[in-house]
Amino acid sequence: MSINGVINKFKFITKSSNDGFKSHFVYVWKNDTYEITTDTKLISTGDETFRSSGTLKLKRSDGQETIRNIYGKGGC
Repeated sequence: MSINGVINKFKFITKSSNDGFKSHFVYVWKNDTYEITTDTKLISTGDETFRSSGTLKLKRSDGQETIRNIYGKGGC
């Protein structure tokens, strides 16, 4: 991920689903300076496609946080 014009490499830490329907996901990645958490919910599905929305939180090692809304779609 590019942060302030600098490419940062992250290690995948964990994934969790907060419901039995597998429509709410939280992913976490880390490096020495930052932690990224995405918290997304499935908002619709179609013919082999899906749409989701949620938040991306970027937390620096000094505790400063930035949160942005995210939206995406994908499929086969």
